[in-house]
Amino acid sequence: MKTQDQTIRKNQKVFNDTLASSHLHTYKEPIMLDMELATVEPGHKPSKIFILNEDLIDTAHEVVKQGVLPLLVYSLDNCGPYNKAEAGSTVYECELYRRTNIAAVRERVFPLDDRMVLYPGLTVFKSSMYETCDPFTIAVLGAVPVVTPPVISIVGDTGTRLEYQNKADYEKMRNIIRCIFNIAADYEYKCIIIRDFGCDPGTDNPINIVCDIFNEAISEYKIPLVIFCIQPPAYAKNLKKQYENHVYFHEHITR
Repeated sequence: MKTQDQTIRKNQKVFNDTLASSHLHTYKEPIMLDMELATVEPGHKPSKIFILNEDLIDTAHEVVKQGVLPLLVYSLDNCGPYNKAEAGSTVYECELYRRTNIAAVRERVFPLDDRMVLYPGLTVFKSSMYETCDPFTIAVLGAVPVVTPPVISIVGDTGTRLEYQNKADYEKMRNIIRCIFNIAADYEYKCIIIRDFGCDPGTDNPINIVCDIFNEAISEYKIPLVIFCIQPPAYAKNLKKQYENHVYFHEHITR
C-alpha cells in the first residue's frame, strides 16, 4: 500500500513533469518581493502578480519570511454564520485541519456573511509533505464559490467562449471575488494567495469569466501582491484539469 507521502510525491511529479514537458517549465519562478512591500498601502500601486506551481501554504511561508502577513483564500464547501469548515469536507479543508491549528480556533473567527469566514491568525506547523516545520502565522479567508453552475458555449470570431446560463450565477461569483479583494483592502492585507478559485474540479465555473473577474478586481483594488498557486492537492484525481487551469490563468491574468 502506498504511503501518504508517496502519493503526494507521485502527484506532484506528474504535475511538474507535465509542465516541464511544455513551454511552461519556467513558471516555477521564485517570489521576488519588493523590499518596500511592507510599507506599501493597498490601492497605491499596481499589483505584482505571480502564477505559480507551488503549494499555497508553503508559498505563504516564503511571504511571511519577508515580513508580510498573507491572506490565503480557501474554497470551502459550506460556511454559515459562526461555522467553521468541516474537517475533511473537501481536500482543501482537510489540508487546513492537518497543517494548522484551525480545529482549536473559535473565538477569533469572524463570520463575514453566509459565504465567507475570516481566520485572522492561524498557526501553521506542517509543510506540504506533512512534516513538522517551524510554526508561522497566516490569515485565512474561507469562501464558498458558485458550484457547478449551468453554462452555455458561444461561438464567435475568436473561438468558443463559455458563459453563465443564469446571470444570477455570474453576479454571485463576481460579488464573491470582489468581496475577497475588498476584505483584503479593508483589513490592510498586502498579499493575497489564492488557487484557481471556482475553476477547480467540482466547482467548474467558466474559467474565462472567472479570469475576467479577477483581472477587474486586481485592477480596481491594487493589492500589492497577488499570487495564484495552481497545483493539484495531495489526492487530486484530475491532474489534466489542474494543468489546463494553470495554463489558462498564466495566459489570461493581466500582469
